[in-house]
Amino acid sequence: MISLILFMSMVLLLDGYEIQNSLDKFFNIESMKYTWDSIEMEIESLNPQPFPPMWADIPELNRLNFRTNSDGAFIVDVFDYTERMTLYKYLIENVHHCEWDISFEDSKGKPKIHPGNILWGLPLQHGWQFSSGRLLNELNSTKFTSDSWWGDMNYFLSVIPYFGAVDAGMAPAIAIKGNLDPSFCVRSSDCLELVQPWLNFFQLVKSTANSCNVLSSSLSNSINFTHHTPIANHLDFNLSTSMEQLLFGLWTAHIHSIQTALPLFNRQLSLLSSPEAQFGQSWAGLVDLIAECLFLCNMTTTDVLQHLLPPRILQEEDNVPLQIANITRLQNRAVFLIDTIYTLNVTSQGTLERDWIKMMCTQSGRAIGREMLTLGIYRPELLVEGTVELMKIVKNQSPDEECLISLS
Repeated sequence: MISLILFMSMVLLLDGYEIQNSLDKFFNIESMKYTWDSIEMEIESLNPQPFPPMWADIPELNRLNFRTNSDGAFIVDVFDYTERMTLYKYLIENVHHCEWDISFEDSKGKPKIHPGNILWGLPLQHGWQFSSGRLLNELNSTKFTSDSWWGDMNYFLSVIPYFGAVDAGMAPAIAIKGNLDPSFCVRSSDCLELVQPWLNFFQLVKSTANSCNVLSSSLSNSINFTHHTPIANHLDFNLSTSMEQLLFGLWTAHIHSIQTALPLFNRQLSLLSSPEAQFGQSWAGLVDLIAECLFLCNMTTTDVLQHLLPPRILQEEDNVPLQIANITRLQNRAVFLIDTIYTLNVTSQGTLERDWIKMMCTQSGRAIGREMLTLGIYRPELLVEGTVELMKIVKNQSPDEECLISLS
């Protein structure tokens, strides 16, 4: 547990400022009841525009907007932000499950976009990449090239998941426009091993779409797990078993895609400034910890986290840590913590991650982990308190007890 003690010490030695009551102001907690009935009000409180950039103008995947090839597949330019986002939009509007959908259509018969959909993390992340300039697209253009490390990595979290949905019979076939570098799989049949975890996830969604137990569903306010996080009345980190099963499938596929992509784009990584390259590698490493707690990557929690990500590319002259110009103090704190967690894990030869995995073996442990990752940067004391609670949980575990859920 030495790596975790070092982590807590690092948190306590943050730049000395506290944000007393800032989280309550940010969330506007008094105006929210955190029920699915008031979800729109909750999202409006968090961010006036929680959707990815240009979401309303993203073209629908149909014959009016896209040409088809001789096999009837839609031809998509996946190095155009709007067309890559089209793939996400199709999945958001058409992948339904009783864990997040109350109804599949609105009063006008149009697809209902539910903010509880756990696929929201993918398009929101891509939207941040676009708005922050990380796709290296030209001014007033949505097109970008394979020189963008972030865009290349995202290919494996957009096109590859979409292939999985196609193979599961949940999305129409697409054909990738242009001749891409061999690093990019352009047909599912050419990379079955890469697509398989996403196929497994979408098959799970499809087979259990109408099988939620109302009494144990995350839509119910009557859940009473053994652990209840301190602010669960405002943002509940306790999840139903069925939701955790879905998240396990999603994060298994997510991690597989990242691990496959990371070694492929070293050239593109070398084009970034040293601080940006460090942040990119650290963010990719942090995803492992996010995945192990089965983070609820719906619109709400993803939007909370994305307030903390730097809104521009980091430059060589940026004074890291904690004093980067033109970004908020919370965003400075986020960059510092994300980079430090990655460095601690590397220097400890993975000890921090192994300790974290052990702590995420129980449902109560994962609830604490989700709280720490969602709110810890806003209130660093939650990181310390959560780590202490997790250490107590591990202490009570049998030394020979195996993790019931582990992505490693």
